[in-house]
Amino acid sequence: MKKLFSKYWGTIRIELASQLAYKLNFLLLILGPALVFFLIKINLWYSIFAARDNELLRGYTFERMLEYQTYVLVVTLLCQSYASRNISEDIRFGRISAFLLYPTSFMGYHFGAFSAAQILNCLSALIVLVIGFGSGILPLESLTHLAAGGSMALLVSLLWFCVWFLLSSSSFWIEESWVLRVLFTMVARFLSGAIIPLDLFPPKVLEFLWYTPFPYLTFIPVQLCMGSSSVTFHDAALMTVLWLLIAAITARVLWSKGLRLYAAAGM
Repeated sequence: MKKLFSKYWGTIRIELASQLAYKLNFLLLILGPALVFFLIKINLWYSIFAARDNELLRGYTFERMLEYQTYVLVVTLLCQSYASRNISEDIRFGRISAFLLYPTSFMGYHFGAFSAAQILNCLSALIVLVIGFGSGILPLESLTHLAAGGSMALLVSLLWFCVWFLLSSSSFWIEESWVLRVLFTMVARFLSGAIIPLDLFPPKVLEFLWYTPFPYLTFIPVQLCMGSSSVTFHDAALMTVLWLLIAAITARVLWSKGLRLYAAAGM
């Protein structure tokens, strides 16, 4: 166990040094897209409420929507900021041959890289929270709900890691898996409430979405942070763990089948 932890911690240290070596690259890759997407959404919702003379939109004022979207930014930084492109590249270019000889597994190494990225993502999310509370965008009473929402977001990040590993494992069969990852990200952002809160969706659509993992990717953690979720933390965590197990098992099966086809191309 001590050796396993030392290898895991060693991977984290190496990845932290690697990601911080090019600070501008980190800002452009992680913070840049999230902040630009956030500003676009705020501008969009400002225009919508201005056109409606600040009329309530199913219980949302512009201030409430601003709070919602700020928490979406925090959850996005915590859950969806891990860059997993190296997984598919390692498969396509045959670099996994080295991992088959290393005293650590391929998934274990990338989980260490994911953990390193999460340390930086937590710091980035903390900065957003400090700015949000300091500027008055986030009400101070939300601090009591932040622990539940933050814990839920970190649990969801594990689900995202398994989904990314699953999609990247398709590189055993297709040349470019980034298409699947981009497509899934676009669908997930819309159906998870990252753009439009799910309680603004038609009731029939929302009823269907509760049978999918999408609400738990963004909407539920944000609602827990705001203290207005109709789902308790324990129920949400249970459903997230269920989808996490499904994604992890599927990723493991896909990885095992892919290894049987692997011919060390590019070596």
